[in-house]
Amino acid sequence: RNVSSEEHVALARKAATESIVLLKNDQSLLPLRKPAVQSIAIIGSVSAAEAYNPEGSGQGVLGWNRGDYYSGGGSGHVVASNVVTALAGLQRRAEAAGMSVLALPSDDPKAAAEAAAQVDVAVVVVGSTSGEGEDRSSLAMDHGANELVAAVAETAKHSVVLEQICGAVTMPWHRDVDAIAALFLGGQETGSAWAAVIFGDHAPTGRLPVTMPETEEDAIPPSSESKVVYAEKLATGYRN
Repeated sequence: RNVSSEEHVALARKAATESIVLLKNDQSLLPLRKPAVQSIAIIGSVSAAEAYNPEGSGQGVLGWNRGDYYSGGGSGHVVASNVVTALAGLQRRAEAAGMSVLALPSDDPKAAAEAAAQVDVAVVVVGSTSGEGEDRSSLAMDHGANELVAAVAETAKHSVVLEQICGAVTMPWHRDVDAIAALFLGGQETGSAWAAVIFGDHAPTGRLPVTMPETEEDAIPPSSESKVVYAEKLATGYRN
């Protein structure tokens, strides 16, 4: 039976909000407020991603160990119910603030660049997922995220990148955008959490549990081999 309650939802929202890590904020672009910001674009398929249910329509198709942008995959996977996506949460909060919103839940770089040029701030939502029993194929985020962000950065007046991630990722475009924030598997209230931090209702209080490498060469790269040598020993992350 469904044992969720308003108290449980509030707790999920609180936990996700307090977990957001602010990685960059040039010229204090965040939080977004009027009159400086009149319009935003919300870009990227991850912004509208649904939770994955291995017992639902995906059963026997995509695998029991697949994760999503709200929970890790495998035996510990939690199918988030009533997910507030980044698009839903941000759009609702922006419109409440009197800002106009251009929604583009697409990973097409050309369309994203065109949308970014039409607004004061372009918010790109990207992410990575993981599953039990196998490594990720690379530290790059999903769906051509690097190309998407780079295209937006070229045309946007200001750009914000929101990362819904499961671990360390590479960000070759980090010098080209104004702000970056990360949330590690934020659960069903992900969109509400983004909205609270991006619009200044809550300070970004999270801290990184991992070091973000400049390139994959700065870390032990993901591998499908049965034996992986961790030659750096204790010199991991920023110690390397």
